[in-house]
Amino acid sequence: MPHIAPRPALFVLLILLLLAAPTSVLRALAQESDATAAPVAPVPEPLPGIAEVVPRAAELLDQARQALQRVEEGADHQGWLDSFDASRQRQEQLQQRMTDMGDPAGWSYEQLLEMRTQLLEQRRVLAGLFDNVSQRTAELDQLRGHWNEQRDYWQQWRKQLRELGAPYPESEFKEVVSQSQALLKRITTVSQDKIALQKKATELIDANQVLVRQLDSALRTLRTQTFKKNSNSLLSRDFYAELTPELLQQVRTNSLQVNWKSRDSLRAGWWILLLQILTTLVLASLIRHFRHLAQQDSDWRFLICHPFSSGLFIAIVSLGFLYSAPTLVWRFYQVVLALLAACILLNDIVTARRHRLLIWLLASSYLLSLLLQVINLPLTLTRLYFVLLSIGGLLVLTQLYRQGRRQKDAWPLMTGLRIGKGLLLVSLVAQIGGYSTFSSRLMDISFKSAFALLVAVMLQKLVRGAIDFLLARRKLQSLPFFRRFGTTLGERLKVLVRLAIGFSCLIFLVQIWTGGDRFASTWQRVAGWGLHLGDYHLNIGTLASLVLIVYLTSGFSWLVRSLFDVEVVGPKFLDSGVRESIKTLLHYLTILVGLLLCLGTLGVNLQNIAVIAGALSIGIGFGLQNIVNNFISGLILLFERPIKKGDLIVLNQEWAEVKKIGLRSTVVETFNKAEIIVPNSDLIAQQVTNLTYSNTQARVVIPIGVAYGSDLEQVLRILQEEGARHPRVLKFPAPSALFIGFGASSLDFQLRLWLSSPDFVLSVPSDVCIAIYKRFAAEGIEIPFPQQDLHLRSVDSSLLQAWRSSQPVPDALQPAPPAQQEEQQQGKDQQQQTKG
Repeated sequence: MPHIAPRPALFVLLILLLLAAPTSVLRALAQESDATAAPVAPVPEPLPGIAEVVPRAAELLDQARQALQRVEEGADHQGWLDSFDASRQRQEQLQQRMTDMGDPAGWSYEQLLEMRTQLLEQRRVLAGLFDNVSQRTAELDQLRGHWNEQRDYWQQWRKQLRELGAPYPESEFKEVVSQSQALLKRITTVSQDKIALQKKATELIDANQVLVRQLDSALRTLRTQTFKKNSNSLLSRDFYAELTPELLQQVRTNSLQVNWKSRDSLRAGWWILLLQILTTLVLASLIRHFRHLAQQDSDWRFLICHPFSSGLFIAIVSLGFLYSAPTLVWRFYQVVLALLAACILLNDIVTARRHRLLIWLLASSYLLSLLLQVINLPLTLTRLYFVLLSIGGLLVLTQLYRQGRRQKDAWPLMTGLRIGKGLLLVSLVAQIGGYSTFSSRLMDISFKSAFALLVAVMLQKLVRGAIDFLLARRKLQSLPFFRRFGTTLGERLKVLVRLAIGFSCLIFLVQIWTGGDRFASTWQRVAGWGLHLGDYHLNIGTLASLVLIVYLTSGFSWLVRSLFDVEVVGPKFLDSGVRESIKTLLHYLTILVGLLLCLGTLGVNLQNIAVIAGALSIGIGFGLQNIVNNFISGLILLFERPIKKGDLIVLNQEWAEVKKIGLRSTVVETFNKAEIIVPNSDLIAQQVTNLTYSNTQARVVIPIGVAYGSDLEQVLRILQEEGARHPRVLKFPAPSALFIGFGASSLDFQLRLWLSSPDFVLSVPSDVCIAIYKRFAAEGIEIPFPQQDLHLRSVDSSLLQAWRSSQPVPDALQPAPPAQQEEQQQGKDQQQQTKG
């Protein structure tokens, strides 16, 4: 049987497993013994003696006075009662408003969402009050338990002293017990009041929950009936029977019920409105002040031309989310201002007049639709409005589409016009057929989607202009990092902003089309979408987090390496090899951190990395030796630096330049621009000639031969002078011309030149050889051809005699003329064919 050599990796692995097994077994046994051990009863603390009664009683009485003071501070319920009364009044107003608006089943989608948002905000306030009261009640319970223990402790202490028959101050014990009982009684009274407040809060929360459930039921019904016929067809008589004079009276009544002053929203969000006004004024002033600095920036042209509109638009869009539960009227005011500012700004972005007209028509139509929702226009009149709007929109979009085809507008605009015509046609058909809910929702969604895309475009241009404006400032350009990498940093930031705005716009569109009420809740719902892979659930939220981590990791790696290049390498002038080595390690370290974050995002327990490392060690022992060998060799190349980036090496009898040194392989480029990927282990294990390891000087040897009889000193002088005349040849070491021997046909010389770089080892000898050739020709020095002596041993006697007598060669021995040779050859060919 052949002898099998043991594998060192397997041997070491077995030893580690044997050492780890007893440790794990002992640890498991210890944990099991700890878990099964019987609990030990705590040893009671011995009671103190008589000497401790007076000082402890004084300290406890002082604590009792402080505790009573805290209880009395929290016993004032007037503030709580006022808050509950205000919340109850607010809820009664909401309930009365719901009663005045009629059955929620007949409300519009926006009205249902508005009322539900206000009720949820009301419930949040009530929940906060309930939590505060509950926290105070829990504190009182904890205080009651503590003083019950103190009272029992002192009673037990007095009982022990009585049993021992020792004299003790009875008055101290009585005072302590009486103070404890009085404090406990007061705590009980205050706690009962708090519990009563809890009951009031619970009643209000329950009543609020009933209203919210009623609205949720109406919303579910509305969503389920979106694709159902819920009205009379416009082609039926029943619809026209609904057109009664009472409709106008109902419109007048509903308009009077609208709280146009919206004092509640103003009272609740006055500070947000003030912040929006201040933001608008500050931004408008800044834009006016820096207008001359941003004139050449095309991305900010629409911004600097309308500073007040720009400030107003930014203030509303950026701060509008602070309103927790705005009324529909307050939202209408905000939308009017935002759309007005947006349309003014879009006039400078959109160049064609017909496109500007389209934007103003969209804004006007949406505002009118929102106004009809605010005044709660009757359904019959609302349907007529949407019919007219659909017909008018179809005519306008058709005309714009024809003009766009003639003017060859961009494909996104043409695609948008096609989609708009399709949506209007579907809405018109649905409204005529009696699907009023579907038609109204489709029109509302279409308006919101169009303006969401326009706002996304404006925000993108705005942020791009802001990035260019900031990076062009002199203070930033004076810094080395921004002067060198400012353009690249700006492009990376623009990509990040484009992704953020696009992602937010996409989530907002999902919120619009799915009927969500808040951006955060919509994102939570979208983030949960995914699929199950076994026991693991892969969802969109995880994928988005992975994409964000990967992009940020890549950007952070670039940022760290760029800062290292400017702030570390620049001032300290590090060697290029050290610089590339440190930058490569920083890159891989950042990628490793990003990989760990990705694993944590995917739910992989980082403690299991040890198991993965163990599996990798086994794989390394069996099949990854070459990869690990190349990896270690790469580290050696990066730190020991036998070759560096930019070095000129001789690899397989071919010159090549080192372009990149990685952790697994090295890329070299030959003189014919061919790139060769060389494993790092080959550069470590094999002999490699590095022409620029310690210095960049290179020597070339030019062999030269002259004819016999030439002046040797003259030749050496010419070679020395022509070699020293070339500008690429170093003066020290100086060129040297040597006479090396007698050749078969020439006198052999060598001209040895030193160059500053191996890059010129081909061009310089060529130039020097041309100069030497011209110099030899000018001074009469001959460069010989190869010469040979011919000795004739056996020659025909007639030829030799004719040569000696200078007679011509006989005709029989002379070669035939070419024409005769061709005839003879043809005759021979014919004879061979005849024989064949």
